Amino acid sequence: MRFGGAAFIVAGLILILISGELFNLPGNLDPGFEGRTAEFLLRSGFGVLLIGLLAVFLFSVKTVPKELMDPLIQTEG
Repeated sequence: MRFGGAAFIVAGLILILISGELFNLPGNLDPGFEGRTAEFLLRSGFGVLLIGLLAVFLFSVKTVPKELMDPLIQTEG
């Protein structure tokens, strides 16, 4: 899952960089096709980046610490 998360992080950064290039086009003051496309790429880039970070840091943990599991398996009595 770490490699998949790293791929998502790289893809998110690429989308953010591409959107920045579209925002810098000359005459891009009106919200035309280029502006909407750049905004979509920017939002998509941040979304993909967050999914990648979640995949790397959350799904890479395979075990639960013993301190958390002991109270769950102890019975009342």
